Amino acid sequence: MHANDLALLLRLSGDQSGAFSALQAVGAGVPRRRLINAERSGVIRRVHPSVFYIGAGVIPRRALIHAAVLAAGPVAVPSHESALFLHEIDSVPFAAVVTLGPTGRTDLAGVRVHRFGDLRDEHLCTAGGVRTTTLERAMVDVATCFAGVRTEWLIDHLTITTRRTSLGKIARVVRQVNRKGRSGIGTLVNLLDERGPGIPTPRSELERWADRLLDQAMLPAPRAEYPLPALLGTGHGREFVDRAWPDAKLILEVDGRRWHARERDMAKDRRRDRQAAAAGWQTLRVLGEEVRDIPDEVAADIAAAHAVRRSLLSDTG
Repeated sequence: MHANDLALLLRLSGDQSGAFSALQAVGAGVPRRRLINAERSGVIRRVHPSVFYIGAGVIPRRALIHAAVLAAGPVAVPSHESALFLHEIDSVPFAAVVTLGPTGRTDLAGVRVHRFGDLRDEHLCTAGGVRTTTLERAMVDVATCFAGVRTEWLIDHLTITTRRTSLGKIARVVRQVNRKGRSGIGTLVNLLDERGPGIPTPRSELERWADRLLDQAMLPAPRAEYPLPALLGTGHGREFVDRAWPDAKLILEVDGRRWHARERDMAKDRRRDRQAAAAGWQTLRVLGEEVRDIPDEVAADIAAAHAVRRSLLSDTG
């Protein structure tokens, strides 16, 4: 390989821990035939189809993560154990893991690939200079593949030993991704219940917390104990919502139940949400843990939803 080509590859792969794709190399000016010759001579090593590593010795973990992302496709992000590694969480096994949307390669040797349709922008961050999932999303994700004892150790390590996150932040992600059939959630839900308050937070106390939070968000005063919109005018207004903004057709439900009660009542909650939606209303559900641990994030969510709803209603007005 020409010295100029080698310098180009070293510069190209520098921010990727020595990993690079053939497409990147060609784009930088190194012809494919020279990549083939460099591989034959041992200057570079093929990690995945069209993905290489330049360097001697054992391929480092960070390079394996970069190589997996390059091979899986542009929408891939490191997740699960790879995300924990990037967040510098020790004492957990390493694996090259990526999460994809509906497209991207899944047939990669030595890489575990997951497809999820629930990966939100707020579940992504930068750790160690790499775009990956947040610590909280990684915690929820690995619960699907770790044994219970390891999941238990990890949640205590993150929330108690190192205080890198909180139960409320983890609970927020569980709320966002929880769905019937998602494996491993049951174990995590048990652990969250065990570490939560001994008894559910009284509704009156939760509502006081929520009202203080809404005051801070500078929102119009909501209506308390508002009839479920689907029942308005039917003569059967026996169900009520916690807080509502009729001007925005927006409902806020604050859930202080323990996780098992939430799981048990999920079908009922979704029925109520569908009824409200059929009447043109949006329902926001937040957890008591969120209101207690991350009130600013909850307030921002509610304020943003209220603004969007007002805008939509004025446009269709």
